[in-house]
Amino acid sequence: MGSHTVLTDTARLRRLLDCGLLDGAPSDSLDRLARAAAHHVRAARAQVSLVTADRRVVAGQAGPPLTHSFCRIVVDTDAALLVSDARTDDRVAGHPAIADGVIAYAGFPIRSADGYPLGAFCVAHDQPRDWEPRALLLVEDLAAAAETEIVLRAEARGRLRHLATLLADADLTPAQRTALLDAANTF
Repeated sequence: MGSHTVLTDTARLRRLLDCGLLDGAPSDSLDRLARAAAHHVRAARAQVSLVTADRRVVAGQAGPPLTHSFCRIVVDTDAALLVSDARTDDRVAGHPAIADGVIAYAGFPIRSADGYPLGAFCVAHDQPRDWEPRALLLVEDLAAAAETEIVLRAEARGRLRHLATLLADADLTPAQRTALLDAANTF
């Protein structure tokens, strides 16, 4: 599947909106997962990134923020991306993330409940490194936990929207109806 198709797929973009994390405010729980990944694999940085058609939104992170990363490649291919030395890896050589200090990278897809790639959970380091299988397994497991967090958030938001719709038909004052709809939209 080509980049244009995956990144601009309307169903995938709808799933991104459904999770409610595109406003740029990091999630404490996703920050904790990123922090655990960076700490346990001794990486300089870790991020949970969501990728829209035209931008990357950091939903959780540990370490200095990255202006650029390889997360878009993970979403585009819907596959893990393991890079030992970005400067010599043809898949990413010349990418702007290298100037940000992303030399070693391990990223795993984060998917919606129905399988759309929404983003990536990654660890990045400023020196070349061969990723140990045990470390990669841990990062993959933390990526799965982040995915579950995002899926549960989207499902809860969907249930709240449905409830708000039902309540909108109930015998409520306009102020009560507005308050309920606002509450459903801010979850």
